[in-house]
Amino acid sequence: ICMGYSDGFRPGRAAPEGLAIGETQKVTVSGRRWSIVAGLTLTLLLLTTLSAPRKRVFQVEKVPDIRFLSLGDFGVARCARNGEHAKCSEQSQQLVAKSLDIATKEYQPKFLLSLGDNFYPYGASSLEDDQFQLSYEHMYNLPHIRTKPWLISIGDHDHCGNISSMLAYGRGLRREGWSEDEGGVKIPPRDTYGLPGQYYHKVYRLFGGQLFHLVVTDSVLLEGSLANPGERRFEKRLKNPEHSGPVASRRHWSWLETTLQEANEGSEPRLILVVGHRPVFSAVNRGRTVSEERVSRRLHSLFSEFGVNAYVNGHDHAMQHLSKDGVQYFGNGVGGFDL
Repeated sequence: ICMGYSDGFRPGRAAPEGLAIGETQKVTVSGRRWSIVAGLTLTLLLLTTLSAPRKRVFQVEKVPDIRFLSLGDFGVARCARNGEHAKCSEQSQQLVAKSLDIATKEYQPKFLLSLGDNFYPYGASSLEDDQFQLSYEHMYNLPHIRTKPWLISIGDHDHCGNISSMLAYGRGLRREGWSEDEGGVKIPPRDTYGLPGQYYHKVYRLFGGQLFHLVVTDSVLLEGSLANPGERRFEKRLKNPEHSGPVASRRHWSWLETTLQEANEGSEPRLILVVGHRPVFSAVNRGRTVSEERVSRRLHSLFSEFGVNAYVNGHDHAMQHLSKDGVQYFGNGVGGFDL
């Protein structure tokens, strides 16, 4: 926006016809005062706008209802074939995949929800890594799930590899020579792998008017700003600070708090479901690092403060349901790895 004098009333310019010099001067002075006042007002308005918190506008998808199937800790096929871990079993992942296909036919879910650890034991190294082919494309090419959309969350085993390759795959990029019909075998289409970022937020409006907020987090990234050296699981493999370091972690926490706060505003009925790989609470007798415990305490505090209804996680290879302070905690880490 530019503010100034109009061409007819610049100081020193002759008065237009029908106006005396005095009147022109009067208008000029008035114009100058108006410009000063308007300029100050605009400056204050801009400063106020810059300092005020920016309210995000949610993209809302209208749906008749929400049904989804979740599984975590499942990407073991390549690991089993290469003998990379004694507890990787390709047969176990296949059995779960077949059950997933049967359940998809029966319940007609809108999407399949990954709870992390998509690729054992050390993630995917690049788009050329056959992890994508063996542990995802060929595993889930069954009739009822082949074209079903996935929403992906990232686990700690995934973080041992190249997160950028997963994000690129989520954007639709594929390895050289990729085809949806490989050797006569139909594989999941390019647009079914939903990973728009390390963390993201989906909002659905049911036909009855209720809002369903799905908030997908990255447990390992959240840990990045709460851990001291030597406290993190797989710490030596977490090499990219943009994906797991403290600065990126603080951005993630800020985003999460703002997202939950805004999801909880308004008078509309809503359900807020948060997704993460690691549990907040668990009945499984498994060691936790002190940094994981810090993340758990902070998450539960946020969930209680902002009215989160439920949290769904993988990581612990069991199925469990716990409740604390009105928040429901569901664990489902039985996608294929050893129980």
